[in-house]
Amino acid sequence: MTFSERFLEALHYEQWLRFYFLEDAPASEAGETAAAITVPEAAAARSRREEPQLSGILEGLRGREVSMERSRSVIFHYLAAAADMAHDGTELTQAVAKLAEDAAFRRSIDLFQSWVQELADGETSVNVPPAETGDTLERAPAGDLETVRAVRGTEAAEHAPGTEPAGGAETALLGTKAAQGAGAERQPVEENADIPSFRAWETAFRVWAERQRRQGN
Repeated sequence: MTFSERFLEALHYEQWLRFYFLEDAPASEAGETAAAITVPEAAAARSRREEPQLSGILEGLRGREVSMERSRSVIFHYLAAAADMAHDGTELTQAVAKLAEDAAFRRSIDLFQSWVQELADGETSVNVPPAETGDTLERAPAGDLETVRAVRGTEAAEHAPGTEPAGGAETALLGTKAAQGAGAERQPVEENADIPSFRAWETAFRVWAERQRRQGN
């Protein structure tokens, strides 16, 4: 997996956590309200099993108050560890700066945010028709087959960051709506509702993106 692919996967995973597990946190003494990512153990265990490479992000955000700074710190620690870089070193900063200048990468973020917004507005669904899923299965790389198959049905689920690299490129990427979750408030999820796995979430996005490509969008 390339550095840019890891980055996108991390952004998608963080947004999945926000979309389905964001809950209001108790108000502070000053009366200020906040939100936290609250993932029940059953859902956390499933995620650790299905995407173990992302468990650091899960543990870094689970049960903690949501902020762009925290998400950025957790994601960059994940990227640094995966790429064998120092999380506060120039190598990671340069790699992120390069992505910030990559028009194709930024378009990928914008495309994903458009899908999340449609999902939040009820204009699309994570449940993909089998015919479209099958077509995506034929097009997918071998390593994605299990991910693509996962979207054919959702599963019932119950549901420490450190310092971040300095520089403006990180903010340019993680300051997007996709990273912040702005403008894409998730729909309330009933306690016992079926919550799609991250695999299903990712595959539904791929199917939607392929549909957009065919339509020339």
